[in-house]
Amino acid sequence: MIRLFQIISLIILLCTIVLEAQPSLGPGTKGVVYRINRKSDADTTLEATGIVFKENGNLFLITNLHVVNPSPGDYGDSLIIYLNRNLPNNDVLSGPKTITVFFSVDSSNFVFYPLCDSVDLALIALREENTRHEQYDSINSLATSTLISIDKIKMIANTNPIVTVVGYPSKYKQLIERTPEYVWGNLASIGDRLIQFDAPIWPGNSGSPLIARVEKKYFLIGVVCSYNPVGEIAYAIPTSNIKVCFNQYFEMIKLKK
Repeated sequence: MIRLFQIISLIILLCTIVLEAQPSLGPGTKGVVYRINRKSDADTTLEATGIVFKENGNLFLITNLHVVNPSPGDYGDSLIIYLNRNLPNNDVLSGPKTITVFFSVDSSNFVFYPLCDSVDLALIALREENTRHEQYDSINSLATSTLISIDKIKMIANTNPIVTVVGYPSKYKQLIERTPEYVWGNLASIGDRLIQFDAPIWPGNSGSPLIARVEKKYFLIGVVCSYNPVGEIAYAIPTSNIKVCFNQYFEMIKLKK
């Protein structure tokens, strides 16, 4: 009987730890994570995840460059964003309503901007003139002021935080409506260009936010970009790179004017 009580107590303890590890992100934060897809030249649908930011009153979708450019020259001309809506349980539901975003690699309009050839990120401007949807203002966004420096990310890493990936893995792509999936793990290493962590991710998590929890506070520290199944290690690009690239983008706009 004592042995049974010990086993039950251990199960309760483990369940408590798991529940404590789960994110308590509100819909205002979850709502900036979007499910996206696009058609490739091979006529296959590529599912992924993106984060919407607001800078200088303008909305931008950040995702991986390999999502919009899966093979050399295969940029396509548009992608689809599934709109989010809040649920009573404090979660969000993606779909069925969508918006179609048209982008271009033509530097004359800067709708689509590969942030850097050596960084797997792309910025897509969500302007009223290049989106087809009557509720443009209903898109949730995250202020770029929330992006933190690489030094801050490294300080957070020193606390050995639990990290969470929020996204839309393609294993459920047959669902028209779906809630985001959460997976948890630990940081393995932090570099200026890549973060390594051990949360299990799937195709479709490309572009997902990597969020670190420190004393019940949550920090966006990276954008998921790849996974190595052999070592069971995933990789994310530090969000400090995004702020730099936003600055580059607006400098290009100024020079064009």
